[in-house]
Amino acid sequence: MTSSLLGIPRRILRVPVQGIAFFALFFLYTWLVIKPVLIFDGYWATTTFPFFRLDWQFVREFLGYPGGPVECVAAFLCQSFSHSWLGALVITAVAVALTLATRVILASMPGRGPALLHFVPAVLLGLLFDRYHNTLPSALALAAATVCVCAYARSPFRSRAGRFTWFLVLSCALYYVAGGAMLIYAALCAALALPALCLASAAVLPFLVGQIAFRLRMTDAYWRLLPFHADADPGAGLLIYALYLSVPLLVLGTVAWGAIRSRKRLLPENPAFPKVAALVSAVRQGRWGGALDAAMLVVPTALLFVSSFSWDRRTVLEVEHYSRRGDWQHLLSAVRALPLRQYSLLINWDVNRALFHTARLPYEMFSYPQHPLGLLPSPRVFPKLKAMPAWMKMGEILWDLGRVNEAEHMAYEAFEFMGEDAHIVARLAEIAAVKKETSTALIILRGLSRDLVWGGWARSYLARLETDPDLLRDSAARDERALMAREDKAGWLEPEEMLAESLAVNRANRMAFEYLMAHYLLNRDLAGIARNIGHLTDFGYKGIPAHYEEALVLYQAVSGDLSNDWPIGEDARRRYLEFSDALGRYGGDMAAASRELARPYGSTYFYYHVFGVTGSGR
Repeated sequence: MTSSLLGIPRRILRVPVQGIAFFALFFLYTWLVIKPVLIFDGYWATTTFPFFRLDWQFVREFLGYPGGPVECVAAFLCQSFSHSWLGALVITAVAVALTLATRVILASMPGRGPALLHFVPAVLLGLLFDRYHNTLPSALALAAATVCVCAYARSPFRSRAGRFTWFLVLSCALYYVAGGAMLIYAALCAALALPALCLASAAVLPFLVGQIAFRLRMTDAYWRLLPFHADADPGAGLLIYALYLSVPLLVLGTVAWGAIRSRKRLLPENPAFPKVAALVSAVRQGRWGGALDAAMLVVPTALLFVSSFSWDRRTVLEVEHYSRRGDWQHLLSAVRALPLRQYSLLINWDVNRALFHTARLPYEMFSYPQHPLGLLPSPRVFPKLKAMPAWMKMGEILWDLGRVNEAEHMAYEAFEFMGEDAHIVARLAEIAAVKKETSTALIILRGLSRDLVWGGWARSYLARLETDPDLLRDSAARDERALMAREDKAGWLEPEEMLAESLAVNRANRMAFEYLMAHYLLNRDLAGIARNIGHLTDFGYKGIPAHYEEALVLYQAVSGDLSNDWPIGEDARRRYLEFSDALGRYGGDMAAASRELARPYGSTYFYYHVFGVTGSGR
């Protein structure tokens, strides 16, 4: 009785101890360090992040072109990223498939290369996710290609005609399933047998099937799901090419290694080599041999992963993750680790929004880097923005402020630029419901109810609309409507006008008030602070918040107007005198003063008003 499975010896498929250790740590690292949920919520981390609906019409679109089936499966599996442990399990499973297929292919080659080479594709896949590139579609296509190579290598046919027919059958099936990955399959099959026929068929098949039968463009017919296709993630760089070329290069290396070993008798023999080899062999076959093999694989890989890991990128994605989920405390904790070079306007918007929602904006605003445009949308912002998610971020701020129509406009802009992201669609449904456009909300929610991740939320919202079509009993909808502007105005309002209008509509709009005051602070408009400080009585503050106090002390010092009897605390006046004395000691050397005063005064408004930056350097 032969010990084989589908013609593959079981010894090849058996996972040794180093494989178990490697993939166990691979899973844990992906789950706990990379955290696939950051890719899911940071939908702008890659060029596109696929969505998936449990809908035959949706699935059928993928079945109409070569490569569509793999893209459909990838879209389905990508939804697992919404839970880090599940996403890590999917990524690990793909890595295992690549490793086993590569092992079978290398075992089919003449000669035998160095041990552990079959783990190279899994390591490269891990490095791509290590840098937050979602290459699951490409990895699945490559896995399908290598599995087909295994099927070809273990073909039951021995005649040339039989092997070539088997090659063509697998080629056609693979081309439909995985598109351009068929070219990798053909190249690997050519290394095994019938090189001329394999390569010629690979050149002709995409033309006959892709261009003529499916009427695809040449780039789609030949390159779909390959690294240089237009839909590939351009940020992945050379790593994605390395992943695709890894198996062919390993095959070439194995063949070359076998040729060198077969001719080693022509080389002068070093007597030390056999002794070292015998010692290594004895250790590997001993009691601790499995642990040694595992260490030889796991330790270098772990060092490589940790040294190449993009910690800054993870922090940026964590901020996005916490922002989308309204976890403001964790957002503010995460952003502390972000270097200033990564601190964009988008991050600035999230930080100030988090400070407002944690009731810390008037007290701790200048403990974080700030920018005059880092508060909310304005016409001056648009020329400075290159990132597409800015539209949705602006929409979220406007929604919080009660600027529902402007938020709707931003959401549709985001939808146009970024596609059918479920987060955007859900916001459009909420906007339609709040505006009492119930029929529109129902249409949107019914489509969203088939989404794998957001479907439960959509069905719950549908149930609420069925019992209460206008959401008259919904407190969140009532609160949002209370903040809405009574009439639309043409054009885009400047921040001050927008916030003042929102405050006039509803004097209880605390966000409009705090954002208006923050706008004055960032633009160093002390008179604006003085004019609006009376609104404090509408919100029940216990005393004047720290940054407002500091601004009022500066206003009195600059304007000389002492007519207002503001209850400014003595601590604020003392801090101002100390800061003024310290500043005066530098005799006009503002650069030196900025450096030296950053630590004791960098989180005060006094420092920002003088230097235009916070103590963090911006």
